[in-house]
Amino acid sequence: MLLIPLLYSIGFSNGVKNITYNGKLHSLSALDFADDMFIFSYYAFVFLLSVGFILVNSFRGEIEAGSITILINKVCDKKKIYLSKIIALGLFLFIFALLFVSFCIVCYLVFLSQTDVASGELLGTNYKLDIIRILSVLLFYMWSALLAGLLSSKLKIFTTMGVFAVVWVVFMYINKFDKVKYLSPLYYLDKVIESTNINSFLVYLLTIVVTAFVILLITIGIFERSDLD
Repeated sequence: MLLIPLLYSIGFSNGVKNITYNGKLHSLSALDFADDMFIFSYYAFVFLLSVGFILVNSFRGEIEAGSITILINKVCDKKKIYLSKIIALGLFLFIFALLFVSFCIVCYLVFLSQTDVASGELLGTNYKLDIIRILSVLLFYMWSALLAGLLSSKLKIFTTMGVFAVVWVVFMYINKFDKVKYLSPLYYLDKVIESTNINSFLVYLLTIVVTAFVILLITIGIFERSDLD
């Protein structure tokens, strides 16, 4: 994922024809660039699958290997075990997001700051929107991992990832149709990315939090009822 800002900034600064920027001249701040690269990682879809796989491999992988029974015997609380994995993944994503944004800023300062699209500013005038969009994508990664965790509570690892990929293809497909687009989480995230006000973010935040809570409750319920020990 770190290759995205690195290759883009190097390519743009060296005048590679296929790498362009559509904004106004002297308008791109360092945080703007980090925001654009973070959003690009979401559209690339690969990192989304990777985040899902991390939780699935940690959760379902231990179930299939039988090692999770050791934790159950020690902790005697399946809900606590699963929540600890969710918290660990959330911390990992947050730290990775900070590192990614920091790396983007370094790429900006080294390769883009002297180009005609750069403003030379660290934050820029749209820094609040940049932070909201980065946070929104980060929450979306976490929500996706929870969905993958739900699927893995019933399916094997590779079956889970296959179904997970198909589910996202369906979400992307229905997002194109007016009558059913509200059923796709991509619709709410795209509204945040495209919007310049906080209302879209609040709607998105409410949708993500409520559905994530429901997904988490269902997954924990299945896990607690499963006969693993």
